[in-house]
Amino acid sequence: MAGTSFDRRFDRWMEDPEFEAAYKQHRARIDAIDELMRALDDAREKQGLTKATLARRIQAEPAAVRRIFSQATPNPQIARVVDMAHELGLEIVIQPKRPARRPRVARPADAA
Repeated sequence: MAGTSFDRRFDRWMEDPEFEAAYKQHRARIDAIDELMRALDDAREKQGLTKATLARRIQAEPAAVRRIFSQATPNPQIARVVDMAHELGLEIVIQPKRPARRPRVARPADAA
């Protein structure tokens, strides 16, 4: 068995279907927030805007915008995120996730 004691414990936890489902749900939420915040920050930087300038454009306190981009675990207010996306020329699109691809199962050729 490789890895740390935490890795081994985590692997055991993941054997519990309820734990695995909850973990995957939370992990997806964290990943979505991270992706959204990276896209906003990348667009801001590409447009040469400081956080303070972006804050002024959306009529927010510069400290509030700095916190949104700087927190280790961002939890921005959705209205602020929408304002920032709009100001940066971005559109937030919510769409259904694509179903996970099922692995192809190799089947023996039918006998002729």
